[in-house]
Amino acid sequence: RGIDIAHGQTIQNEKEGDDENQIDIDSDESTISFHEDFYRIFVNCALILANADGQLTSEEEESITDLAPTYLNKNKIHGILNVSKMEYQKNNITFSALVHEINHIYKLDEKKSLLNSLYIVSVADGKVDPEELRFLELIADNIGVDFDSIKKIKETNLVNVKHQKIIDDFSDLEINFN
Repeated sequence: RGIDIAHGQTIQNEKEGDDENQIDIDSDESTISFHEDFYRIFVNCALILANADGQLTSEEEESITDLAPTYLNKNKIHGILNVSKMEYQKNNITFSALVHEINHIYKLDEKKSLLNSLYIVSVADGKVDPEELRFLELIADNIGVDFDSIKKIKETNLVNVKHQKIIDDFSDLEINFN
């Protein structure tokens, strides 16, 4: 069972076993049901995201652990996070490698789940920085999430968050070509 993000309807997956990687973005659940390898990729992406503004806040780190699969014990969750942090500090986690892995292993619904989870991390500290929004847009573009799904995920997660005004509609700009 998953969510048709574009239409907000519950859908049934065709392939058995895929439901473990789905998320209902309208749900109030605090964990995401996906397997350990997918969680590792999520953690790696989340570290790049959280550091986009120059710092990993305690709220962002807490949201990363809160989104862990429920079957993982706390030691395993913190182990994955700590290994990822060490690899990040050594510059062993690259955007291009993550995108490559995501695109070659995961289906569109899993990619939407990942993007939604990253938006949850980005708003964990009550605000979202322009650098984080740029990263989210970059990852969405590179993993092939469609515009309508991005819009739904963005609206769902950014509804009550403070963020700097970013001009998306250039018609508001006054440009003098003289």
